[in-house]
Amino acid sequence: MPLHSLPYGTGRSLSLRFRSGTSIVEFSGPETSDPANAQAATERALNNPLEFPPITSATVPGDQITVAVCASLPCMQPIATKVIDMLLAASAQPEEITLLLPNEADVADYKSTESIPANIHLDSHTPDERTTLGYIAASQQGNPVYFHRALCDADFVLPIEPSIPDIEGDEGTLYGKLFPTYSDTDTRFRLLCATDSHTRAQNAAETQEAAWLLGIQLGIQVVPGACNEPLHVLAGQSEALQTIGGKLSTKAWHTDVSEPASLVIGTIAGGPALQTWEHVARALAASAAVIQEGGAIALCTELKEPPFPALKHMAFETSEFLPPEDRPAHTAEEELVVQRIRQTLQRASVYLVSDLESHDTESIGFTHVDDPGSLQRLGEQCDSCILLHNAQYAAPVLLQQETQTP
Repeated sequence: MPLHSLPYGTGRSLSLRFRSGTSIVEFSGPETSDPANAQAATERALNNPLEFPPITSATVPGDQITVAVCASLPCMQPIATKVIDMLLAASAQPEEITLLLPNEADVADYKSTESIPANIHLDSHTPDERTTLGYIAASQQGNPVYFHRALCDADFVLPIEPSIPDIEGDEGTLYGKLFPTYSDTDTRFRLLCATDSHTRAQNAAETQEAAWLLGIQLGIQVVPGACNEPLHVLAGQSEALQTIGGKLSTKAWHTDVSEPASLVIGTIAGGPALQTWEHVARALAASAAVIQEGGAIALCTELKEPPFPALKHMAFETSEFLPPEDRPAHTAEEELVVQRIRQTLQRASVYLVSDLESHDTESIGFTHVDDPGSLQRLGEQCDSCILLHNAQYAAPVLLQQETQTP
């Protein structure tokens, strides 16, 4: 049987051979040897937006402008830098521009590169801090819509969002959307952690409504590529952007699988920004979508971040989403990680390659893998295997599920 090589982390690789007759399905992600140059692609997109005038016509002198980066992905920084350069080249002054980032760690990262011009105000979001939030309106469902004040007070807001296909079987993921990324804690829990498809569909509609209430007209969407560079950078009017961006991300990362496998091996390639529990949980959820009940999932990472307390305490709990008054002290993103890992462990055994100590991985029910080569034994024992490169973006779907979907 041929040798299968799966790169992960920064410069690491897993090589495996399988027994003759083993059914192997390998999904490497979008095929491109020439990923988009982030800044050049951004300039092209903003000079020719979908159903919208060029960015040079979007603002007037004196406008207060907020550029909102909605996800902590490495490909976002050069895009945000180019956006600011183009705004400055048009009519904006540095002191009129705020670059809003999801958290304080992102602010430190952006400052460390010295790529953001001086006098640009860098701000981060703290959803528990009510003084930094502004009330916009009530949604059609009667829910209050809060946004970070840097968005509420701006004359022009330009969100930069990732476009990654959903893996829960609904029309769109809320990961990296302006709302609820820059909303309050209760809203983030309600929208990110919903478990039933009907509620998730309502939440997706509310996300679009909130952006409309804020007055968003022009946006940017980024489809990540297999090498963690942008595959596509799109700009345009919100509705057109959602449609085209969704189609391109689905084309890049969706794959049909005829039947579940007894073994799924996934990888997370890239540096520290991608080696997080958030990406691990999404990669596991993608793998669990195509694993046989009682099968095995192996995930190859360079994760160094120890499990957060809620993950250690809640990994084996069977309770679903708790009301705010009973909620443990953790974030909505952490709750989503816990949900996904709990659901994965209910379906399969998980083997984790990481830079963590064994007691960290074993404390949440994973099998610690010291030597990635030891996964060869799993490969020799399985009768079918699915290989998911860059599993943190992958969206594999069983054909039988698609057939059953009305």
